[in-house]
Amino acid sequence: RGAVPGTTHWVETNGGIVNPLRVHIRPGQYIYRFANSGRTHAERLRGCWWVEYEVLTKIARFVRDGHAGPRDAARYFLALPWAWTQVDRLIRARLVAKIDAYRGVGKAAAGDHPRDAGTRFIPPQHVAELYQLFIPGMDSPDLASRAFEDISDDDIWSAKAFA
Repeated sequence: RGAVPGTTHWVETNGGIVNPLRVHIRPGQYIYRFANSGRTHAERLRGCWWVEYEVLTKIARFVRDGHAGPRDAARYFLALPWAWTQVDRLIRARLVAKIDAYRGVGKAAAGDHPRDAGTRFIPPQHVAELYQLFIPGMDSPDLASRAFEDISDDDIWSAKAFA
């Protein structure tokens, strides 16, 4: 919605990203997703929201510099309310097919979980290129099963990214 078909770098609309741009993620690229241990592995893999390596390294650097633990750092950088996820798993997956996605800076979010306590989660504005990916259709079991290989699903506190 809102895009002019056939043009490049034309901003489209997406509920969770400010000025999202459609991008092609190439096969062989690893992407990452923070997930909830209360879901099955297949459900954790089927999420539409992912980040690229560069964003994961910014979150990991924040953790290594002692500013927060992995869960709180991911919540802070990606505006993830408790109502949406426990943020206690880190999924890493390599794409085996070209995927279209929307890339952009995440919008502020609010959840209705008691732990959210009316908090409005706002991604930091001072971190350059803190982009998120929204992959339409990745919540479909069919697409998720065909899109990835070399998948890891690690407890966030023991994930290599935060070591």
